[in-house]
Amino acid sequence: MDILSSRYNKCSVFVHQGLGDLIMAIPLLVGIFERVKSESFQLVFYVKTKNEVEFIKTIIGTNKNVRVDIIGQSQGTNKLLRVLHTLRILLCTSWKKQVIISPYFTNSYWTAAFLFFFPYSFKIGTLQSKLKRCLNFTVQYKIGNHKAEHVLQLCEAVGVLNALTIADIRENKFNSSFLKKKCNISLNNCKKDNTIIFSPGSGEAEKYKRWPVNKFSELANLLLSDDLLLKIIIIGNESELELANEIIAGVVYKDRIVSKNNLRFIEILAEIERSNAIVCACSGMAHVASLTSTKIIGLFGPTDYRVTGPYSTNVTIVSSDMSCSPCYPKKNLCMTSGESECMRRIVATDVFNVLVSKITYEG
Repeated sequence: MDILSSRYNKCSVFVHQGLGDLIMAIPLLVGIFERVKSESFQLVFYVKTKNEVEFIKTIIGTNKNVRVDIIGQSQGTNKLLRVLHTLRILLCTSWKKQVIISPYFTNSYWTAAFLFFFPYSFKIGTLQSKLKRCLNFTVQYKIGNHKAEHVLQLCEAVGVLNALTIADIRENKFNSSFLKKKCNISLNNCKKDNTIIFSPGSGEAEKYKRWPVNKFSELANLLLSDDLLLKIIIIGNESELELANEIIAGVVYKDRIVSKNNLRFIEILAEIERSNAIVCACSGMAHVASLTSTKIIGLFGPTDYRVTGPYSTNVTIVSSDMSCSPCYPKKNLCMTSGESECMRRIVATDVFNVLVSKITYEG
């Protein structure tokens, strides 16, 4: 199927679920852009926050036929204003004949209502069976498959990537030669500098994914007292500065740990690429790290790393192996003081041992 060469001259791509989901959709974004960049074809990406606007502009550059809009979040934290803003965008675009693509449609009444606004569009996505009738073309959602794999199936089905390219991505993940060539990211001059990155955040609405800050402090003390000549950088967004401060407060060697919580996307990529490893939970930052050559130590509990983990050949998963894990989306069932029990049971010494076994450093 070759949708983008049909009678439509506009394509709207909805990837507004967050930075992690946006990164997992890179093959689709790049594939569509490669197809339409030289044609009189309007391409609009709808994303969640300003960070994702910067991300898309970083990987595909600027083009007069490409626009990136924020949907649902630009009006702050007021839920009513976010809904009204979303409805305004839908009403302004719904009457146009276009291709609508979203790799992450879910099996919900919200999805059905959302799709109702586009009666004249050719709608493509990944859905479970109950909502298949809402779309013109679907790729069947398979429970247990990685989200990036659903994206690749969608790319294959709508003809935006050829079979060899898809095979390359499946084998090398986000270090594939195609994505390295097509994404406008240059990290060639970044040399490893004996740094470990901590990323303790996971978004305010997903605190249940976080590893406790005292565990990060304990891990920092193990790393900095082991004569590895390492230093630690804590990264995150501005709202996560308090987490960084709490971690630093529990560290003995404070002169070798710093917090950087106001970096642009390309600066975050460079910091991760220069580091020897990054320690993070299931978060957008874990997926940012998947775009680099750096070792990722992923701490997972409520969510299934086989579905939402970093799409990388450099990831090592550490978990507490509780019988009820993963439990998402039935989240918050065992929260203690705002922390998931399965994350609290991940031991700092276990993470330290895995981390030291995976990294190389200059003595």
